[in-house]
Amino acid sequence: MKIPVLKINQFKENKTLKNVYVNDFFNHIQINKNLITTPHSHNFHLCVLFTKGTGTHEIDFNSYTISPGKVFF
Repeated sequence: MKIPVLKINQFKENKTLKNVYVNDFFNHIQINKNLITTPHSHNFHLCVLFTKGTGTHEIDFNSYTISPGKVFF
């Protein structure tokens, strides 16, 4: 199975900054759901800060618990 590589310019965003993507997670999921519903990788660095909510996040086939204050890089 070939895993697609996502590029930063594929994501729709709320703020316009050159070569930087900024969004809250709710909006990110809503406007980019077609890109992120299947396994994928990135060709850029990604930092996610969870400020509320719970769940799991899969990174490199490992499951991590989501809770307020967790940061994934």
